Amino acid sequence: MLCRACFATHPDSRRPCRRCADVTRLHHRGLCPSCALADLLDHLLAGPDGTVPSRLGPVAACLMRGEPTPMLRWLQTHPGPPAALKAMAASGEPVTHRLLDGLRPAATVAYLRAALVADGVLPPRDEQLATLERWLPRELARLETAVDRQAVHSFATWHHFKRLRRLPSTTPTTYYQALSARRDIQAATALARWLRDRGTSLADATQHDIDAWLTGTYYLRYVASTFVSWAVAHRRAQTIAIPRTSGDGPMPVIGHDRRWALVRRLLHGADLPAATRVAGLLLLLYAQPVSRAARLRLGQVTRTGDAVYLALGSVPTALPAPLAKLVLDLVGRRHGHGTLGRSPDHPWLIPGLSAGEPISAARLTISLNKLGIRARPARNTTLIELTVDLPPVVLARLLGLNINSAERWAAEAAASRTTYATALARRPDPRP
Repeated sequence: MLCRACFATHPDSRRPCRRCADVTRLHHRGLCPSCALADLLDHLLAGPDGTVPSRLGPVAACLMRGEPTPMLRWLQTHPGPPAALKAMAASGEPVTHRLLDGLRPAATVAYLRAALVADGVLPPRDEQLATLERWLPRELARLETAVDRQAVHSFATWHHFKRLRRLPSTTPTTYYQALSARRDIQAATALARWLRDRGTSLADATQHDIDAWLTGTYYLRYVASTFVSWAVAHRRAQTIAIPRTSGDGPMPVIGHDRRWALVRRLLHGADLPAATRVAGLLLLLYAQPVSRAARLRLGQVTRTGDAVYLALGSVPTALPAPLAKLVLDLVGRRHGHGTLGRSPDHPWLIPGLSAGEPISAARLTISLNKLGIRARPARNTTLIELTVDLPPVVLARLLGLNINSAERWAAEAAASRTTYATALARRPDPRP
């Protein structure tokens, strides 16, 4: 008799499959995982005649290319995947993005869509932008008048969607870009509704109305400044304004000692995921936003002899040895982490859970927050300290900053160095 742990590694646990004769750990009824997966997919994707229609053949082939045992677990332990595949089969429609948009549950469909895109079954699509475009009609439905709906629709289309559609295909809309656009549109909708309840409209609103709006409790009331500025510029409103608050208050920073303590923690934290360590070090040493670290490509890493370079800007940056080793470790881990599409054929330095996609910036941010690393204060501090040693033009070339942005940071550092030092001295020590 063998216990479960011993049986898993014992030769007796591997037997020939009754269908393909492959010697492996059988799944059930004498079938290996691959044969069992094929039977399950035939059952889920079968049409009225009991066979898989030709339009779903590429879908079945894509799913069969996954690891059989994790795929079986995904299909048999969660209700979402079988429901989505059965709905796809019952629709009778060709497999398109439009078909998937109507299927539920959304998380399962997004995961399946990524695998189909990576496998070439579906063409690539900017998913964040597509989700935003599907959401807009529901938001517009909250407005009672056609005039308000048309104004908010034009704002969304020509101010946000036009800008996002101009992004290169290699850099689709990020989660945070879509979130910012959604918040602006929500604030615009709320302001238009509030003005109607007040007995006026966007076209007739005065600064007195706007001041009353700002004294309210709606949490996005200052975010509506983008919509108000757009409306005034396009003659949909009188000369009204909402002050922007983004520059109010002291710049969030961290202490010099705290910054280097976090760097040491990431350099020597063998217990931490390599992706978290690399993203944190790029933030604390090179002021790289988490969103950029998440979308680093393998082609940005080059090696010349013992030196490792990372192209953050127009001039590749030589990485110090500990960070270079971490980056090379990530290059060597080519497989993604998802059940579907675990293929080395992807361009990302840090692959995500969905096939063919990088890790999400939100996931990296959560990992860094758990270590006490807040992205904005850390990046502000790094940029201020780098401008002390490097001229703006060098900073722009090395870090991928716009030259105007680099010059603004240099001016900010020079103008506020005394204030910055005073603020750091007064901050309580965050270390335990």
